[in-house]
Amino acid sequence: MRFLRYTLLLLSALCLLPAAAKKEMKTTYMFGFAASFNDSTVYVTDIQKVDSAFFDSKTNFLVSRDNYSYQLRDYLAEQGYKNRTCFVTYANSKEKAEKKFNKLVNKYSRAGKKKTSVHFFQSKKKKNAELNTMNDELRRFDIKYLNETEFAFKPIIPFEDDAQ
Repeated sequence: MRFLRYTLLLLSALCLLPAAAKKEMKTTYMFGFAASFNDSTVYVTDIQKVDSAFFDSKTNFLVSRDNYSYQLRDYLAEQGYKNRTCFVTYANSKEKAEKKFNKLVNKYSRAGKKKTSVHFFQSKKKKNAELNTMNDELRRFDIKYLNETEFAFKPIIPFEDDAQ
């Protein structure tokens, strides 16, 4: 009985070893986006080629992607634009990155043109007045572009014990 218990324990430990994913260095194309709930200005970086980005080999997910967004957040804070919510988007090819970039920019540049629908019952006069005020609130965002001379992502190397 003990032999069976130890054998099962050893087999389960051996099964967990391959589960640890390796970190692979690849070239990626990424851009950053920053917005604040306090104003209508959003910041978008150029699509940048990062040669030494690390990816999880199992999930193909960018390692330390939060640190890339922190780079943008810290840069904007140095420029006087504090409390920005930042994120980065990445792709394996420049074409895919451009597609994501255009989709995001179009979403924020057309916000003033969207029609809003109200899904609760009320009189037509009140509904129309409410729709007009909602459309006024959905004004266009001011999009500020940051080119690579202003802001550039720096490669992040994972800790040595993480990089296999």
